[in-house]
Amino acid sequence: MNTKTILGAAIAALSFGALATAANAVTYVIVPGSGYDSVATGKTGKGNSGTDAFGNTWQWNKTVDAKGSISPGKGYSAWGTPGLGNGDATYEGSAPADAFFISFVVDHTGATFNKTASPFANGYNEFTRFSVCTTTCVAWTPMFLSNSNEVDFYAPAGDELKDGEKYFVNVVFNQKTLSGKNIGFSADFATAVPEPGSWALMILGAGAVGAAMRGRRRLAVA
Repeated sequence: MNTKTILGAAIAALSFGALATAANAVTYVIVPGSGYDSVATGKTGKGNSGTDAFGNTWQWNKTVDAKGSISPGKGYSAWGTPGLGNGDATYEGSAPADAFFISFVVDHTGATFNKTASPFANGYNEFTRFSVCTTTCVAWTPMFLSNSNEVDFYAPAGDELKDGEKYFVNVVFNQKTLSGKNIGFSADFATAVPEPGSWALMILGAGAVGAAMRGRRRLAVA
C-alpha cells in the first residue's frame, strides 16, 4: 500500500475518533421555563402537591404495593410527576430535553432514596424512575449524587424528550414519613450541548477526513 494512502487512512481513523470523542463530550444547559420547585412548609397537608411549568401536577404520596416482596413495599414516601399511579405528564419545553435534575432539601433525619432497580420494562411502577413513553416507555438512567439529596436522570442516546411527548417521574424514598411538610425540592429539564472544545475537535476532525479523502482521490488518478 502507498505510504500516502496509509497516512490518509490513519488521519481518517484518528479524525473519526476525534468526532466520536467530541460527540460524547457534552455539557447540560437548563431548558428555559422548565424548572419548578417547592419549599418545605412545616405545616401538615401543605406543600404536598402543585403544578410544574407545563401545567402538569406533581405530588407527594405513598407506595401501595402490599406484597412486601418488592422493595420498598407499602406506605413509603414518594414524589412524582404527575404522581404515582396518575399516568403520564406532557413535556412542552422550548428545546428537547436529555436530562432531568431534581434535588431535595432533606430535613428529615436519615432520608435516603430507594435505589432498587425497577423489574418492570414499561408503565407505572413504584420505583425511582424517569420514563419517556411513546409506543413504549424508555427509562432514563438514574445517577444518585453523593450528597444523597439529588438524583439526575439521563436519556439514552437518541431518546431525548421532545415537545408534546409523554413522560413520568417517580422518586421513591426508604422512609414513610416524608412529605411537602418536611422536604422541599427543585427540578429542571436540561439539554445536552457540545462543550466549546468539542466544536473545535469536530471541525478539525471533519477537515482531516476531507483532506484524507482528497489525497486518496489524487492517488487514484495518478
